[in-house]
Amino acid sequence: MTGSPRADVPVADGGALPRWVGPVSLAARLGGRARRARALHTHGLVLTGRWEPAPDVQDPWPRTGSDVVVRLSRGVSVTSRGPDLLGLAFRRVAADGFDVLMSSCAGAGPLLRVPPAPARSWGSATYSTLAPYQVGPRWTWLLASASGTATAGASTDHDRTRGEATVSLSAVSRDGRHDVATLTVTPDPTVEVESFDPVTHHPTDAVLAPRWLGAVREAAYSGSRRGSGRVDQGA
Repeated sequence: MTGSPRADVPVADGGALPRWVGPVSLAARLGGRARRARALHTHGLVLTGRWEPAPDVQDPWPRTGSDVVVRLSRGVSVTSRGPDLLGLAFRRVAADGFDVLMSSCAGAGPLLRVPPAPARSWGSATYSTLAPYQVGPRWTWLLASASGTATAGASTDHDRTRGEATVSLSAVSRDGRHDVATLTVTPDPTVEVESFDPVTHHPTDAVLAPRWLGAVREAAYSGSRRGSGRVDQGA
């Protein structure tokens, strides 16, 4: 298993972006340069395991199992103490693979899943993509929760984190909420994930919406890459 970008999917290189998102790219570039790493979610815990689809999973989410790489991260703080904006990113490692970035949020409700919100541990947080995917005529958000001994705290130190983690994924839209998959993973210090790019590496027939927000996010990823020296990598 590898955490590197897949050869069959083009990796974003920062390309031509609208001029009005330039300040976003600049801010992220300065943040990345200051930390000599990604501007936010600098430190992370990598876990590897399996994606197992829910029995009633609906399009566009895959119906087959695959390897998966998960990264749990702290958004701002460089320590493991106190609440923080927690990140949950994962890559489905398969021919139909894709990347997803999620953040801890206030809850699963329509007004709660959009703004990021701090949490004290991986297991106590509700995670959301914060922005929806355009799936046919509807907008669909991905939500997640984590459990297991590996999620008891919010440490990014592999030496202090033991056991298994289970990440439960669900999708919510105006048509309701349904289960997507279960990710069963364990901490894996042998795998290093440099980047995730959900704007370029998205599920088939599902792209981040609205399009202007995708441009803002890609500008932030591009700026962070350039500032940290990871020009050829995703965010």
